[in-house]
Amino acid sequence: MTSNASEGFTVSKADGVHFVDANKDIRVPVCSWLRVDAITSNAQNSGWGKLVSFKDPSGEQKTHHILNSELMTNGKNVVSQMVNKGLDLAGHARAANLLIQFIRSTTPPVKMISSSKPGWVGDSFLLTNGESFGRTRVLYSGDFSETRHSVAGNWKDQVGRYCVGNSRFLLAASCAFAGPVLELVNMVEGGGVHFKGGSSTSKSTALEIACSVHGHPDHLKHGWDGTRASFEALAESRSDQLLCLDEIGMANDQIGDLIYMISNGASKARMNEQRRQWRVLSLSTGEVSLSEVMQKLKMTPMAGQEARLLDVQIEPVPGKMYRGVRLGAVENVHGFFNSRALADHLKAATRANYGVFSEYVKLLVRRRVRCGKVARRLVAQFVLNATPPRSNGQIGRAINRFAVIAAGGELASSFGLTGWAKGEATDAAMKCFRAWYEHYQNYDPVSRSVGTVRKFLSANADRFQDLGRGVEPVEDRVGYRKKGLYLISPETFRETICAGLVADETAKVLETAGYLKTSGTNRLMYSHRVPASSSPQRFYAVRDSILAA
Repeated sequence: MTSNASEGFTVSKADGVHFVDANKDIRVPVCSWLRVDAITSNAQNSGWGKLVSFKDPSGEQKTHHILNSELMTNGKNVVSQMVNKGLDLAGHARAANLLIQFIRSTTPPVKMISSSKPGWVGDSFLLTNGESFGRTRVLYSGDFSETRHSVAGNWKDQVGRYCVGNSRFLLAASCAFAGPVLELVNMVEGGGVHFKGGSSTSKSTALEIACSVHGHPDHLKHGWDGTRASFEALAESRSDQLLCLDEIGMANDQIGDLIYMISNGASKARMNEQRRQWRVLSLSTGEVSLSEVMQKLKMTPMAGQEARLLDVQIEPVPGKMYRGVRLGAVENVHGFFNSRALADHLKAATRANYGVFSEYVKLLVRRRVRCGKVARRLVAQFVLNATPPRSNGQIGRAINRFAVIAAGGELASSFGLTGWAKGEATDAAMKCFRAWYEHYQNYDPVSRSVGTVRKFLSANADRFQDLGRGVEPVEDRVGYRKKGLYLISPETFRETICAGLVADETAKVLETAGYLKTSGTNRLMYSHRVPASSSPQRFYAVRDSILAA
């Protein structure tokens, strides 16, 4: 008989759990042998529950974590879940209710920590398959089974080594190792990378390589066509890890909000619901960019959204051919006939060799202090090497993300898990950063808008009249200049500066970037009295700090 059996119940391995009604002198069978092993709570001392164990008909030991709130509100579902795992429930009409009563009334002496989201819990790291690494064992109390980690084959020999010399594959795999590093380098915000490219350019291959670090790609690759609520649950289930998203072109008109939500790490606040929280990196693919998707949906892409999901062309050399096939993401075919043959190998290999992440996390937790120092040093060096002479917040954000991705790849390589030489993950991340930076300079709406206005101001500085007494008027005036501001007439801004652009969108971009002063919320212009006017006039007021951007 178990020592923690509650009054009125008996438990034995031979006979299972029985309820004994002494008053009526009856003995009711409840279920096969089951033990309540521990009481549980999360790190904040809420979310209390119980951990139970039992054996299925084949004799395999099973564990099941139950929240006390579930016992109160949905006891039948709790029983159903255990029966599905192999618990043998007796046929008596009272068996299910008595089982719930037995679990609720049994108080074991052991206390354990539980968490409904994976990732770092104190100094331990929790996976969704229930594995916990660290001095304190943590129970996974979530139920996102689609993302369960699994292990098979030899990832290093069959997948990892073929990433060498292929910057996009190296970056994808490094993304998968970088999630836990966010904590080590004190990076609060997540964010993502988006591989853009045409059909048959190995976008999916790169994404499947990233997935295979954690488990089977088919269980870890998700679409962009979900609801906000489904993305909240999905993001929480990948906390301190990698969220893999395929085909951004399938996204709906919630995509702008989703980008902010996934990166910022918190669900929408709802009455009577605990707010979900996470910190996650994401890797996305698609034939179009985030900006193109939003424009198609008649939405205006914001600089903050594009800073949270960085566009990287999947092809290092667009359109390059080798042996009759477009190379796409491939730079090194590793002895295969062409890029298609390598991609075919990797497609099969990622489905037979996966799950190196568990070993990676085990070593990372064991060497946490040293790994934290190494990661911070790697990030600092990457930032130093990557930062251009003229930088800004958006560029800095991008550099930090590529830096932490590089650090993840380097740590995994130092553990001997990848087959990559020292520095290869960093070189690949730097190459991908430079591809992003080139795109940013040429196509980014902020860079384009800022550059257009800056160029006009630099070329026409003598056509702005200084405001002040005794100042002579200037010929061919386009506006006025006062301390810290260029006041540009609406006609000049719309017809000359923004020729070929949408003036209001350009102004919104400048305002978001901090280069436009306005008269208030939801206004793009600024009112100011100028010479020879009886009332204040409206101008686009551009800050002179734009000249140094």
